[in-house]
Amino acid sequence: MKNLKIILPLLLAATMATAQEKKEMNEEQRQEFIDQLKSDVSKLSLTEDQKAPFMEITKKYGEKAKEVNANTQLEKIQKLKEIKALRIAKDDEVKALLTAEQFKVYQEIREERKERRRK
Repeated sequence: MKNLKIILPLLLAATMATAQEKKEMNEEQRQEFIDQLKSDVSKLSLTEDQKAPFMEITKKYGEKAKEVNANTQLEKIQKLKEIKALRIAKDDEVKALLTAEQFKVYQEIREERKERRRK
């Protein structure tokens, strides 16, 4: 009985994590993402020449992150490491695209989102 009390919460947590990983974005989440991206473009004051590459970089790394999260072969810690590596690679590409001031704003935006996720 004691083992069941220990195992049951673990199974429940694992099931919930798997369900969240497989969950696709619903329409509301998709719209929120689009609005967020539009807001980023506005806050960063991207030029016309910067907009398309910025969107491509964002899309590319979003898809890669989605693949990592969907990979059931990876442990959670490995997924976190791969997501961090993707973030660093994305930052490098974005930094090459943006001016120093724009990149500073980009980092502030990212930190704001990080804080919101923590809450």
